[in-house]
Amino acid sequence: MDELELPETAAPAMPVEPALPAEAASTGGPLGNLVADHLRRVEVAMLGRILTTTLVGALPASMVRVERRRSLLDRLFRRPGVVLGVSVLSADQALTFRSPAVGVTEARVGRVVGGVVLSSEAVPVAEWLTLLGDLLTRASAADEATRIALERGLLQ
Repeated sequence: MDELELPETAAPAMPVEPALPAEAASTGGPLGNLVADHLRRVEVAMLGRILTTTLVGALPASMVRVERRRSLLDRLFRRPGVVLGVSVLSADQALTFRSPAVGVTEARVGRVVGGVVLSSEAVPVAEWLTLLGDLLTRASAADEATRIALERGLLQ
């Protein structure tokens, strides 16, 4: 699996606005706002972990790149570090999902030509997930081994 190094001058991260339970959204006042903010941060963190573990386990290594932040201690003790994001690559598209800070996420779609990402734009997480589903559908239709790996990884 390749490690993806992204420049620090990437576009600013977009905050995620996931759907909240009706009770949390309708609760007013400072406590209600704190609960809503906490649920958003938890949802983003969970989505990032689920995407990373599921996609890395289900897709061929040539299709997935994981971006990690490794501290000096991580390097000294040969630990993998903290996962910041995951990229799913196809012949014509690169879908990148990053969570560089708690409660912040970046969902980007890139156009790939000859293995190089020529352009990249930020998209809402819901649109990114739809594009990911389309990409995985195309990949599984084109390759039987990918289809079997996806079924095994997603049904566990």
